[in-house]
Amino acid sequence: MRPLTEEETKVVFEKLHKFIGKNIKALVERGDQPYCLRLQKNRVFYVREDIMRRATNVARDKLVALGTCIGKFTHGGKFRVTIGALDVLAQYAKYKVWVKPSTEMQFLYGNHVLKNGLGRITENTPSYTGVVVYSMSDVPLGFGVTAKSTSECRAADPNAIVVFHQADCGEYLRAEDELHEQAATHLAMLLRKLAAGLRNAPAWQQAVAERLASATLCSTSGRASESPGTNAHAAHCCLYAASPYRRYLSPTCLGMLSRFASSNASGLKAYKPTTPGFRGRVITSRKDLWKGGPFKPLTEGLSRSGGRNSQGIITARHRGGGHRKVYRELDLARGEGTTAAVVQRLEYDPNRTAHIALVKHKDTEPGVALRQQYSYYLAPQGVQEGDVMYSGVDAPILPGNSLPLSAIPVGTAIHNVELRPGQGGQLGRAAGTSCTLVKKGDDGYAVVKLPSGEQRLVLSRCMATIGVLSNPQNKNVKLGKAGATRWSGRRPRVRGVAMNSVDHPHGGGRGKSKGRISQTPWGKPTKGYRTRSNPRTDWAIRMSRHKAART
Repeated sequence: MRPLTEEETKVVFEKLHKFIGKNIKALVERGDQPYCLRLQKNRVFYVREDIMRRATNVARDKLVALGTCIGKFTHGGKFRVTIGALDVLAQYAKYKVWVKPSTEMQFLYGNHVLKNGLGRITENTPSYTGVVVYSMSDVPLGFGVTAKSTSECRAADPNAIVVFHQADCGEYLRAEDELHEQAATHLAMLLRKLAAGLRNAPAWQQAVAERLASATLCSTSGRASESPGTNAHAAHCCLYAASPYRRYLSPTCLGMLSRFASSNASGLKAYKPTTPGFRGRVITSRKDLWKGGPFKPLTEGLSRSGGRNSQGIITARHRGGGHRKVYRELDLARGEGTTAAVVQRLEYDPNRTAHIALVKHKDTEPGVALRQQYSYYLAPQGVQEGDVMYSGVDAPILPGNSLPLSAIPVGTAIHNVELRPGQGGQLGRAAGTSCTLVKKGDDGYAVVKLPSGEQRLVLSRCMATIGVLSNPQNKNVKLGKAGATRWSGRRPRVRGVAMNSVDHPHGGGRGKSKGRISQTPWGKPTKGYRTRSNPRTDWAIRMSRHKAART
């Protein structure tokens, strides 16, 4: 850690001047306490002077960070502002841009701001100057550089770029694995040095320090480095495609290599095109799941109906066949009296898209049946073997813990939401989905936003589980052939235009079309025709999914 040189200070202030203008003076000479800029390796930190003085007692190689990282110097000597400077820039921003709610997620995924997504912009904003991007509720989302001035925005095309993206707060999630790996590496290094410094200490202290260092390095950073080992083929494809030998490869081979590398690295599994069925087949990866069968005390046989009711009449078309399945009994209620449970393993469930977790309840009396000692839970993202799941009002706000809606902070991602207390979760149970707790009222109800965008009232006494459900790549699965659909119990569909006129409204005639609107075999309009008619629950819907899609 050292002060910036005169040339480095000039480069940093020139960059910050584009965002905050003459407020640079207020940035350094604050009324509460003086602040300063310090350089650690290639990163610039904005830190209070009293903290800076304390940090001088730490060796340079052991100091990880201090204060707020506002940017870093590139190899070429240029200064690049990072997302850590958002809080600093938002306080003194000279020019601001507000984006519409429909554009917030696009910006948080790293896209530029277009004219049709622009909500407001500060008057007299020049082009090619730094701006802070806000939501319509004045929440800072990131910052960028204007592509057009305020006057040019008024006459710009709806698809014209207004603000070039530079950084957004979504980077904290997109770079989560990298941040965890860096933090774990630094922590393991410090613990190793701690163990080395305890050579003259008692044996039990040395053993504890060594065990902490090994556990940290294996559990946290090892999880991030697990991907190259398990996806060795993908890493090999990446290196080979990027090597000088790529000029000897055909475009088809290069595309196949990049496809294998990108799919395996993103939680998907791509197959080599050895057969027509494998060509294009992509499924979700199960490398981290239990390889054996299910826990037998929590299973039961699953009979298939073939889409027929008790009288043998077909009530659901295109059903039948499929692979034999065993049903896993899931505990979806997870009442407040449930004891803490330790995750034993993560399993694949053929009856649902999300993964499930086998847990063992703590403090169970000896001699109790196995089906009372163990349970199956829906597995959220981030939960691994050995983690503990809690249920109740006092449970911490961590993925996998179940709490009443009244005890969950507003804005938290939840799943497995109950509609009636004690009945079990019914909302948000598909792979990769989650609901959002929008509001908690004084009348005993909470407003929950569903994955479809619908907002509805739910009793605050109902239980919900924290986190987003696992297996988010399930939506990108490509089965590859029709037989894979038959394995799941789905029979082929026949187009209506290929039928006779007595079998379908689209059937008959000499051509492919009869000039009628799209209809079901029973004459009901389809493709957007609304059939919902349930006045009993209309009072609970605060915003329909159709209205949410238009906003």
